[in-house]
Amino acid sequence: FDLIYILVLFISRLSIFSYPLDIVPILPVTFLTMLITALISRKISVFAVFVFYLAVFGATDFKIQPALFAILSGLAGAGMVNIKGRRMDLIKTSLGLILVQPVIVLCMFAIFPGSASDKSVLLLGTAGSGFISGILVLGFLPILETLMNVPTSFRLMELSDLNSPIMKKMLISVAGTYNHSMMVASLAESACREIGANSILARVGAYYHDIGKMKRPEFFVENQSGGLNPHNKIKPSLSALILTSHTKDGYIMGKENKLPKEVLNVILEHHGTTLTQYFYYKALESGEEVIESNFRYSGPKPSTKESGIILLADTVEAATRTLENKTKESIERFIRYLVKTKIEDNQLSDANLTLGEIEKIIQSFVITLKGVYHERIKYPKMDEKIKK
Repeated sequence: FDLIYILVLFISRLSIFSYPLDIVPILPVTFLTMLITALISRKISVFAVFVFYLAVFGATDFKIQPALFAILSGLAGAGMVNIKGRRMDLIKTSLGLILVQPVIVLCMFAIFPGSASDKSVLLLGTAGSGFISGILVLGFLPILETLMNVPTSFRLMELSDLNSPIMKKMLISVAGTYNHSMMVASLAESACREIGANSILARVGAYYHDIGKMKRPEFFVENQSGGLNPHNKIKPSLSALILTSHTKDGYIMGKENKLPKEVLNVILEHHGTTLTQYFYYKALESGEEVIESNFRYSGPKPSTKESGIILLADTVEAATRTLENKTKESIERFIRYLVKTKIEDNQLSDANLTLGEIEKIIQSFVITLKGVYHERIKYPKMDEKIKK
């Protein structure tokens, strides 16, 4: 508000802007609303349009023409921004504004005749300002999304780069966890697409959800080799503590790597407050004094649809590996059982997922896993050749 008010107040006093509409090509409203849409949300940018309208209205001595143009062009900018992870999307928006802003000015000419000094220059000026607004957003966005650590589509696409240092470290130090994370990402991304959730956020969140396992990789079964299992030498309660601590360890590592808050939330929430059943029952059998809360993850429970889907995808991917019979029917029955246990344990109570969406998620998981565990043709006499 202050920025626009001061800028318009200064420029409107210049003699070249003697007509009310002459000032509209240099109003930065479209640029700012597009930037707010990309960085925060479309709803906030619509609210900002009316705040900027008040700034323009006051700074131009309460002239309705420039203020009305500010509203219409600002809403157009906010409505046309459609970023799907490609910089070209902003260029397309800029090209669209080349047409939209002059149309708005033509309407203003019809409503307020005689409010512009040179109509042709004004039309060219508003077309140019629309294009420049998009180019400025393209220039400022990488700087602001990094400074504000906002998970825009562009930022998430950068974080999904598997050649990043943290991803390379995972591949080398915890190869089993890395492969598990890739599979969880495929499951979560497909499920999010089915229900209209943020699939890019789900994919990135799944990539990073288990980075905490890099602190003690040998304690997680997917990273164990040679039959060595350090859990055999310690109490079940200590094993549970080590396993459940990987969410907090991951959160700390994520903050050190400046991951966005939404991704950090996934790291903390992807197990909710679930029970580490294996070590819980092992402690009961060993006669160890058992407090159930000590065998549960610290949470919190998933607070978004994306986080809830990753919790389910994480559970399903790990558990399905243990199935001997991997037919479509057995996979679907097992997935339904796993999802049911999470619902009964109230792990999805804060995730805002409907029963209809959960059904779509289950079907998506079944299709993805069936593609992974599809049947292969057994090559004839292969066993004999291997033995030779």
